Formats: sequence, C-alpha cells, structure tokens
Amino acid sequence: MTTKILLVAIATLMPATLLAAQTTVTAKDSADQQIHEWLKARAARALAEHNVETARGSAGQKGRLRILSLADMDAPAAITSSVLAGIDERRKGPLRVPAGAIPSTTDVVGGLTATRRNSAELQQRPGPALADVSRTPLAAAERVHTAPSGSTNGGTWTGVSRTYRLPQVGVIILSEDDYHASGTELTVIRETLNEDVNGVPAIAYSARSEDGRGKADIRWVTAQRAYALTLLTDDGSRIEQDQALLLQIARGIQP
Repeated sequence: MTTKILLVAIATLMPATLLAAQTTVTAKDSADQQIHEWLKARAARALAEHNVETARGSAGQKGRLRILSLADMDAPAAITSSVLAGIDERRKGPLRVPAGAIPSTTDVVGGLTATRRNSAELQQRPGPALADVSRTPLAAAERVHTAPSGSTNGGTWTGVSRTYRLPQVGVIILSEDDYHASGTELTVIRETLNEDVNGVPAIAYSARSEDGRGKADIRWVTAQRAYALTLLTDDGSRIEQDQALLLQIARGIQP
C-alpha cells in the first residue's frame, strides 16, 4: 500500500524548495523542511498501521481517500501556522518565485523520453481506460508524450500521464491514477481545497517566476481516480488566463 498526502499548499508555501534548488539556507527553508519531515512521519505511521492491519487480516485491499483538517491531523502549531500562511499567500494571486524555478516548455518537452505510446497501444495494455479529453481544448492540442504512471507491476499500470503542447499557451500535463487499483491511501488537507471541478473539491494554485515563466496546477480526487493538471508557459504575464483555461479543461474531462 502507498500512502500519499496531497498538499499543494506546500508548493505555495515553499516554491523555492519544490520548484528549484536553493544555495543558501534561510529560516523559511528550515520551516519547509519541518513540514516535509512531518508529512514523511505521518506517511510512515500510516504505512506501519496498515502493515499491522494486514498482519491481522483486517486491512482492505482497495485504496482510500480521506479529507482531514489540520486539527484532525494533530499538526504541530508551527506546521499549522506555516500551512495557513501559505494558503493566505495563494489567495492573493499567483506566487512570485525565483528565476529558474519554472522550467521552459522547451526543456520540459526535451526531457521526455523518445517513446510516444498511442492510445490504441495503451488501451491494449492492462490498466484503466484513458479519461476522455475530446470535449476540452486538449482535443486540438498536439500530444507529444504518453506514458504509464501510478503503480506498475509486471506490465500492469494503474495510471497514465499525457503531455500536450497547446499553441499560444504552452505545455499541459494530465496525470490520472486509479488509486483503488494501486491500493493508495490519499489524504487531502481540507484547508487547501479552494476550487471545484464538477462538484468535486479541488486544490489549485499558480506561480510566476522572475524570469517571466508561469505555472498553474489543479488537483482533484473522484471516487475512483486522482487527477492532476499542470500548465507550464514561457509567458507568465498571462498565467491568470492560463489558470482559468486549466480549470476549463479539468471540468471538461470525462472519466
């Protein structure tokens, strides 16, 4: 079983830590590290509890979604304060991150593996059917890469990641995973939920780097799958419009 805590608010708290390497240690870096260690410790405890349940024969085989508040998670006061500060920062608009924190679209596409699997091939392999994007702007985009994701074992995969290049916009990455099939336990922190995708609470944020690039991200979890949409653009001046486009795409995706 895999345990994950979906906390996009962390990206809003510490963009420099998640999006680029720092060469100096600051007080904020220290706070970010505390959050990271707390999340790791929680995940390790959850996995240990699951292993005990498995040994007793009482553990379920399917994945699970939990939406918890920081209070439910017994977060230390310093962690709660940092997360809430990050949420407040996100409400003010796109985050300001250092130059180099957001990669160029050329670097993103250039870093993909050479193999591009088509839909027919993917449908023939064991795993979930691809979500339908034909009613979204991605239908007119160039799909430059497709690859299995999630949990893979013996050729069986539980998710897929598709990368598109949309003219005049940038690169959009759609990832989906059947977390029941992968046996993943997902924990979403309630305070980070700030958007809605067809009635499903979602986490959304955007950032603009000092060298002019932009990034937008939306994540949501349905009863069966976890979805993530990321948009990267070389023109960060219009990241607000791009974030609205990303939300439009999210709402148009059909399972």
